[in-house]
Amino acid sequence: MSDNENDNEGQACDIQASELHFRNYRPRYMPFRALVLPPPSYPTAESKLAELKSAIKKLDLDNENTPLNLAPKKVNWDLKRDISDKIDLLDRRTQRSIVAILQSKAKDEDEDSDA
Repeated sequence: MSDNENDNEGQACDIQASELHFRNYRPRYMPFRALVLPPPSYPTAESKLAELKSAIKKLDLDNENTPLNLAPKKVNWDLKRDISDKIDLLDRRTQRSIVAILQSKAKDEDEDSDA
């Protein structure tokens, strides 16, 4: 019976071993060491920078259709759009106050000329 149990355990280990992959762990059990995956290779910053430089050189920067020219021609166009209603209201109030000041000055001059 012990031989059958050992055979069953060996088969179970083979089945589990075929499904196992080790990335960050180095197993002590020798048959599992074959299942250790090699460490991943990461791109270096220099290679990434070289790729970006080559991509930028390929772009035609003078062309207006490039995605790098996304800035608006007038920098504050969105500010003017957002506050245009408030500016209109302020202009109307300013005009009313100027008219009121001129009317009061004209009224004072009429009173001075009458006196």
